[in-house]
Amino acid sequence: MPGTVSKNDLRRAVAGRRQARSAAERAEVARDLEARVLALPEVSTARTVAAYASYPSEPGTAPLRAALRGRGVRVLLPVLLADGDLDWVVDGAAPEHLGSTAIMRADVVLCPATAVTATGARLGKGGGSYDRALARLPPSALVVALVHDDEVVEHVPVEPHDQLVDVVVSPRRTLRTGPYRA
Repeated sequence: MPGTVSKNDLRRAVAGRRQARSAAERAEVARDLEARVLALPEVSTARTVAAYASYPSEPGTAPLRAALRGRGVRVLLPVLLADGDLDWVVDGAAPEHLGSTAIMRADVVLCPATAVTATGARLGKGGGSYDRALARLPPSALVVALVHDDEVVEHVPVEPHDQLVDVVVSPRRTLRTGPYRA
């Protein structure tokens, strides 16, 4: 597409906006995401949810992960391996590495995104770790990208290995884009 921004340019632009958010705004975003994600029917019946521990500038996941654990949901967190793949551990438990295939037992996967389109194209951090992990999922798993409202964009450059998401959740809206593994 002529005139489209590159993946790296988009990552830099989003990183700048994320760094500029106040602590109060970050806390409000985390609360709003928690409410929206918990309202998803697939989350209300999930027994295992793969999530991530957000960096301070990312849309916050701590309240959501705590709420899921409070409901008795097993929450898996990724551990980046030297080869760029993801291992998984149980959130809130002694770190026992479950292996890269543990994500296959997740009913719902909450994945980080730098930007995402309304059609489910997701831009990550550039290492391809989540794309490899998402490719392992069974058709029944729901993949949800968590972003700020201004990170739902018109276009994200897509490559053949990029995995699409089924749902986009931002503080003000929930967009169903899939399913893509059905």
